[in-house]
Amino acid sequence: MTLSRAERRQVNRRGSGPVEVSLPLVCGSGSTDPSSEFMEFAMRAAALLAAMLLLALPVSAQVGPAPEDEAPVPAAPDPVEPAFTAEEREAVFVMLTAYHALPNAATFEAAARAPQAALWSITRDETVSPLFRDRALAALTYWPTPELRAHLESLLRSPDTREMVVHRALGQLATAFGDDAVGVIVPFLGVDDVQLRLTAVHALREIGSVRAAAALDEAALHERHPVVLEQLERLR
Repeated sequence: MTLSRAERRQVNRRGSGPVEVSLPLVCGSGSTDPSSEFMEFAMRAAALLAAMLLLALPVSAQVGPAPEDEAPVPAAPDPVEPAFTAEEREAVFVMLTAYHALPNAATFEAAARAPQAALWSITRDETVSPLFRDRALAALTYWPTPELRAHLESLLRSPDTREMVVHRALGQLATAFGDDAVGVIVPFLGVDDVQLRLTAVHALREIGSVRAAAALDEAALHERHPVVLEQLERLR
């Protein structure tokens, strides 16, 4: 069934607005079921109404999923508080100027929240006299950390290390790491430099462990220098 001329005019007048379709009401005892032509009319009218409603949607209407919310910008991290203040570093440095001996670990710990960090800072500061940088390294033996051991061993391996620093590093390894340092010190019993051999002998004697004593006994079998032999005999 097609729309009559009057019905088409009515739709054209309403344009894109809602279309009202008047369906005959079935009521009363004399009513009959809708015919197939009436049902076809109703379906076409409903389809027309749906099409006109779609055309009336705003052009800017977005089809598809809404965009995801932008990720929040992370807050700036709190500034890291330095391990020590300038005043604490200065207090630690003053302790390194002691004429006779270094203060003990408790004295350093009372002067700074992180005395190790302050001492490392001094050892790496090339504006500081080598004497006080060496003393800072000696003070670090109060805290035998893996970082300290790696640093001392690197000094022994480097050809650029000053001879006096090598002597001190051998003693510092013995003081800080004891028997664990024997394997690092023993090779210096066989170097050509007599003074370094003597330093190695004293370092192993300071450790005083079974391994250290065995290394000294072995060195005495091969040592030919009278001064080193004398020390080996005296310290064994």
